[in-house]
Amino acid sequence: MVITNDGKLTIKDTNGNIVLAYDLTAIQLNPPVTTKNGATAGSISMYPVSDGTIKVTVFTCTTNLNQGTTAIDFTLPVAHTVGAIIVTSLPWQGVSVLLASVVQATVHDIAHVGAGGTTSIVPGQAIQTIVGAFDTVRFIATAGAAPTGGIFLVIGI
Repeated sequence: MVITNDGKLTIKDTNGNIVLAYDLTAIQLNPPVTTKNGATAGSISMYPVSDGTIKVTVFTCTTNLNQGTTAIDFTLPVAHTVGAIIVTSLPWQGVSVLLASVVQATVHDIAHVGAGGTTSIVPGQAIQTIVGAFDTVRFIATAGAAPTGGIFLVIGI
């Protein structure tokens, strides 16, 4: 196994044939953060962990995030060209993905549970798929959406 100073990992078999070659520079263990404030309170942050062929982006929000009725858009560092899987513990009344500012798909009611017939939003877990290219993730706010903290993970190509 060889790791060179340019961030390349190469594993060879006993005959010197390359078994695995990987560019470690695509992974950011301490990625730059982009944070946007909610219209009423709190904030949501984007951490682009990997922007190579396989892209991984993590979003986190404060427990007091309240967007009011204002959507929050995050432009991804590198666009997804095929699609993605979204794994979340954040409750959202809707998340859209956009390409060149045009909505490509909207995923409604991710982990959205009404408590006692009200419109309360409580944490849950959900996995959704998005097929197609996109370069922006939009967290939709309706009637003062107020997630209670958690993680939103986008993995795709």
